[in-house]
Amino acid sequence: GAAARGLGIKVITKLEQISKTKTGIVQAYLGSPFCIDGYKFDMRVYVVATSFNPLKLYIFENGLVRFSTRRYKKVKKNSTNRNRFMHLTNYSVNKKSGSFEARTDADMEACTGSKWSLVALWKYLMEEKGMAQEQVEKVWAEMKSVVLRTFMAAESHINIQMGLLNLQRNNCFEIWGVDILLDSALKPWLVEVNTCPDLSAS
Repeated sequence: GAAARGLGIKVITKLEQISKTKTGIVQAYLGSPFCIDGYKFDMRVYVVATSFNPLKLYIFENGLVRFSTRRYKKVKKNSTNRNRFMHLTNYSVNKKSGSFEARTDADMEACTGSKWSLVALWKYLMEEKGMAQEQVEKVWAEMKSVVLRTFMAAESHINIQMGLLNLQRNNCFEIWGVDILLDSALKPWLVEVNTCPDLSAS
């Protein structure tokens, strides 16, 4: 699990910085993320797919919230500020930061450390930011919609691959980690989908 661990991710500000010899993916940078106390974060949503024909998904209600360990500053055009601890929210990257705060309690609703639960985030938004429960539920519903639309977009390709491997809907399943960022208007954006996500409690 957790094969990539943030390796190879670069923040670029000029087209010339893209390699002409290596293959890769270029993704637009979300320049106005919703931050908590100045820190950027993403949310890991765990999904189990038990069938792709028909599509059948189970979304775990309590995922993870993973914080960067440097306060976020908006990137200016042609900026050289590419600090990984500010821009990336990957746990595997930020645990190497001197500012990383490990969780010291087992309280799922505690808003402490560099990694929270989704339950803690919803509680924080309601109690500290004054959001109504309906607003929080709307954000969660929109996140689940992002997950569903993502899997629908990949459904045909996955069905073809399953056919080539002679996998049937009743003899396989897959666990996925879907990473989502919120922008400053609380709109969810897909960052990436991970196969074999790390399920450790650390």
